[in-house]
Order: sequence, then structure tokens, then C-alpha cells
Amino acid sequence: MPSRKIFNRDVFIIVDQSGSMVRRDPELNNNIRWKALPEVIEGHVYRILNETSLDGQKICDEIALTFFSPNRPCEKTIYIQDTSQVPSIFEENQPDASTFITPTLEQVINQWFANREIHKGAFIIIYTDGQFDDRDKFVNLIESTCRKLRNQDELKIVIVGFGSEINPKFYLQLDQNVRGFKDAKGLDCNIVVFDLLNQMPNIIELLDRHLDNPETGLPMWAKDRYPDLFG
Repeated sequence: MPSRKIFNRDVFIIVDQSGSMVRRDPELNNNIRWKALPEVIEGHVYRILNETSLDGQKICDEIALTFFSPNRPCEKTIYIQDTSQVPSIFEENQPDASTFITPTLEQVINQWFANREIHKGAFIIIYTDGQFDDRDKFVNLIESTCRKLRNQDELKIVIVGFGSEINPKFYLQLDQNVRGFKDAKGLDCNIVVFDLLNQMPNIIELLDRHLDNPETGLPMWAKDRYPDLFG
């Protein structure tokens, strides 16, 4: 059973729509990444919408999905209440351009801050096949967002990396909060959670990783691949 902190949240999904998503990938059974991802997200959406606590609480009733690619906020947001919506979303939206995450992520974060209910947290789940073109701006956005939070449990930015071109080290360092980001009270604020699609547990366990125990640390596969991160 996951932590009670996982329930009663706003949930956003942001999908990498960059041109590299059209590539066939050996880690995805040589399927095109854009065609392999819908089934993954469909399963994750199902688990999130149907996870229920012993006293009947849910994580959420709908999930807001949007895309990132060009260096501007995405103009389209789709609200998912049923998994049957997922396949058509990918059919109607195709990969294009580069990999700028910050404009869309900032738009989502600002939307959450503007409309949030008191004591209601959020998950922002990002699916990406590579490195962001605006990494420095992304890191600065994470830092400035932390400074607005009452504590690190309020918001979790969960990054799911997939495909053979992903370089996890940058994301793992954010997962470790090596830059020492602080919340509004000056306390440690670790809001980034990272895992690889082909290594991660189920999506509920991933969302719960830092909530259940903030000191859990990095996923075990990272210890073998990046021993330097474990000191």
C-alpha cells in the first residue's frame, strides 16, 4: 500500500514530442518510439486513475496531458478521464522539432500554483527519450519552484527516461538534489524523481518513492552504473 501522501493530487503528464521520437529503438523491440509510448502511458494512466486507498481516496479523477518540443509553451492540453483516450492523442499529434522542456513545464507549474487547492499536491510526469536542449533553464526552474513550496512533498516532478539514447546521469543528480535546492522555509527540497522505463517499478511505486521515504535514494540500477553518485 503506498503512502497516504500519494492521494488527492493534481496530475499532469508532459510528453516529449521532439523529432527523435520517430526513431526506431532496440530497447523498444525496434519499434518507433512515438508508436511504443502510447501503450506505456495507457498503462500508467490506468494505474493512476484507479489507485484507491483503503478509505476510498483516489489520486485523481483526471489527468492533464500536454507536449513539449519547440521553444514555446504547448498550446494544447488534453484532459484524460479514461485510458481509451490515449491512443488517439498520439495519432492526432506527431513528433516535430527540438527538445525544449522549460516553456511547457513552466506553464504547467504556473497553472498549478494559480489554481491549486490548499493542501492538495501535484505530480508532473515527464516522458523523454534524451537530453533537454535547455538544461540550464530547466534546472533554474526547478530551483525557483522549490523556493515557492512549503515542503518537498507538495510537488513531485517524475521523469521517465526511455530508449537507447537517454543519458541518466544528469537526471540522477537532480534526483539526489546535489545542488541543494531549498523550500520556502529554507529546508532541503528534493522534488525530482527519475527512473528508466525498462528498469522502473510500476508507476505507483515510482510516484511513491520519495513520499514514503525521502531518504530512499536512487534506484538500484544506478548504483552499478554510476557508483560515483553514491559516494
